[in-house]
Amino acid sequence: MREITTAGIFRTGELFLVARRRQGGSIGGRWEFPGGKTEEGESPQAALAREIHEEFGAEISAGALLASADFSNNGADYRVMAFEAVLKTPLRVLEHEEVRWLPFEEIAALELAGSDRLLYETLRKEGFPANTAADGAAVFPRRED
Repeated sequence: MREITTAGIFRTGELFLVARRRQGGSIGGRWEFPGGKTEEGESPQAALAREIHEEFGAEISAGALLASADFSNNGADYRVMAFEAVLKTPLRVLEHEEVRWLPFEEIAALELAGSDRLLYETLRKEGFPANTAADGAAVFPRRED
């Protein structure tokens, strides 16, 4: 059985949130779409909200599932699920080295964590962010992964 991890796709205008992890560990210093692992009995959306609160002190609203990707790390199998996410309170950098708001295309040049590279490529192949409504909301078919 795959463990579930989450990622929030936060957008303001044409900019998307990415965060660089602190040095250390297998993905230290790499960039990611913020999120984290689910805990037992926790929905992916609740896990995303909890992780963002723990790592950034912010409250969020998690929306539609945008993409998912399966990967393995250190012998364990995972599914990362990316959700539309909206900040309800300001971010504070508590557990990362840095955060940036970047155009989607510029994220490709970052040294992304492996699972985040998979998500980025999946979103790009599906036409993200070009497939957006006039109000900036992403237009994707709802997924039930």
